[in-house]
Amino acid sequence: MQETSSRWSRLALAFLGNVVFYFLLNGFLAVYVTEETARVDAVIGDTDLAEYESTPIIASDRASSIDTILRSSMQMADTTAENALGQCSRPSPRRLPAQLDYGFPSRQWLSEMLPYAPETTESNTLVVSLNEQVAEVTMPMEFTTARNLVGYALRAIDDFYREQDVQANASAFELLDLPVDFESASPDDVNMTQALVKATNATLNRAVNTRLHLRNFSISESSVEFVKFPWTTDSGDLVFEGVTLEIPMGDEYLRREVKLMNDTTQSVVYGSQVLDGLFEINAKEECGRYGCIVSPVGAALTTAPADEGSQVRALPLCLDADGNEDYETTMNIDGSECEHRSTNSMLVLSFAKRITGDAISSSLVSNSSGDAVVVMLTNARKVYQVTAGRLSWETTDLAAKYEASCEASDCQGLAFPLSDDEREVIVGSDHVPISNLTAYSPSLLLWTPLVTSNVQEVDMSDILKSDFVFLKNFDDTTGWTPIDGSRCERERGAFMDRVQSSHLYSERSLQPAYQSALFWLFQHGVVKQKLSKSTIAFDASVKYVDVTLSVPQLSAMLTLIGCAMLLIMAVLVFFGGKRREADVERHFKPHHLARVLLDDEAFSHRLLKCDLLNVGNKYLNSSELLDQFEISGLALRHRECPTDVLHVPKAQQSTTASAATSQAVHIV
Repeated sequence: MQETSSRWSRLALAFLGNVVFYFLLNGFLAVYVTEETARVDAVIGDTDLAEYESTPIIASDRASSIDTILRSSMQMADTTAENALGQCSRPSPRRLPAQLDYGFPSRQWLSEMLPYAPETTESNTLVVSLNEQVAEVTMPMEFTTARNLVGYALRAIDDFYREQDVQANASAFELLDLPVDFESASPDDVNMTQALVKATNATLNRAVNTRLHLRNFSISESSVEFVKFPWTTDSGDLVFEGVTLEIPMGDEYLRREVKLMNDTTQSVVYGSQVLDGLFEINAKEECGRYGCIVSPVGAALTTAPADEGSQVRALPLCLDADGNEDYETTMNIDGSECEHRSTNSMLVLSFAKRITGDAISSSLVSNSSGDAVVVMLTNARKVYQVTAGRLSWETTDLAAKYEASCEASDCQGLAFPLSDDEREVIVGSDHVPISNLTAYSPSLLLWTPLVTSNVQEVDMSDILKSDFVFLKNFDDTTGWTPIDGSRCERERGAFMDRVQSSHLYSERSLQPAYQSALFWLFQHGVVKQKLSKSTIAFDASVKYVDVTLSVPQLSAMLTLIGCAMLLIMAVLVFFGGKRREADVERHFKPHHLARVLLDDEAFSHRLLKCDLLNVGNKYLNSSELLDQFEISGLALRHRECPTDVLHVPKAQQSTTASAATSQAVHIV
């Protein structure tokens, strides 16, 4: 047996194998998979209707840096290095709190829920001065609603400014002398609008004359604003109707002159003893680089309203037996609960204030002991705003609205679009916490809080400072020089920076009223992606898709060529192997057979396989390998005398053995 090996043959076979392999894989590597939604079976589950806050338990040894006292430094803009430049450096004698509390959890999508105030038009807004004749106007709401909201606002003014030891007096804030047919009048009836404005003006004047804590209000310069903002949502109409009273303090209220020793206030003069339109501030004790915080009246004059700061609160609305809003029961000062509460509306009360003026300036003033920076306000006025609003909503079957099946306990709920109009905030009716609203009480602090403020200072004389002076509210700021460095105290400077940068104050009461009410209403809402105008991607939905596999024509043809080449190679190997087997048999010599008989492992079974096909004219049932047999006898024939045969051992001589001498053994 000869074995032929060729280097070039091996290289050719390797190259051919790689070519075939490339052709075979070409089509599979070029497969393009496309997925197309066949249909979606929309299903609403409980997780689609509410999301509640939970406190996560940190199992890792590496706690998040957000869960430390440094959280504000990583999330608040007012603690950056940029804001630290030019900061006040003088040591402070006291700490100043600056905190807002919300009646709803913080959500990432809140900034996308009504990011801008609705556009005001003649149809949704009416602003009327209380001391002027009403022109040709249209009331944006029903007169019954307008009357009730004005009544809520008047009562809220008294509760907001009244000291806790002063008895409430509901009768002082009743709207009197309204026409008999007032409730049935058309919204475009100018006479009825004038009658409501006149009654509001008369009630406020009566309250100012009888309630000492309100006597500095200037009713003649006050105004009332009526608004109605409807939002059309997938769950139905959601409407905010509100009345805002803007009441400035009298022009003699903000008068103050400071007497200094070096840069420390020695005494303060208030009221009529001060020049008209003058209000002075010691910058070191009351200012930062962006503004000041002051107590306009102080200890010498006790007629200042003791307000609770900017805030928004909510109350439940009571209904009568006919299902209509019951003003008297809602504002019952005896604290008795109403029998029927509204489940689709709530009362919102918002309070705000600001200080405005003609000019603000700062200058260095010298005295016998040194110098100090004094801020001077010209014709400064303090203005209050109080908004009483009613937020009402409709619920719908969300499963029917979004063509889904309902697997939740109740699929009634509300929906509100986010700013991109591609997502909706959804909340189930059972998860609107309307039952958590506390009933009316003469103590404002017991009302359900939506936004509460603790942004104030109590100075060394226990005088409350919570009125902010910002440059933006003055017409002329050319005389202002920023106050920083040793001219102001470090603690107050940081306090004022945070108040301004984080907007921890409210100067307008309307927008915080309806926006915080919406946030409260959807506090357990879940954001869902809209798939179309009538479908939403719910968590429990089942999606069916069609998957398509496609191969470019060229790649498919190459793969077919590879398959054909592989088939041809298989045929060649099959027939080529038979030819090689014949060559092996042709070159097989007796000494090769002897080697096989003595040692079956002499040749690889991959190259040579030896078995018996015929023994003594008797075919075996199947071919048997040689190693399955052993030699039991031997016949020796003489070369020159063929008939002379010697059998070893003699006992084994038999016809079969004799026949074996004449039968060939086939080797394959």
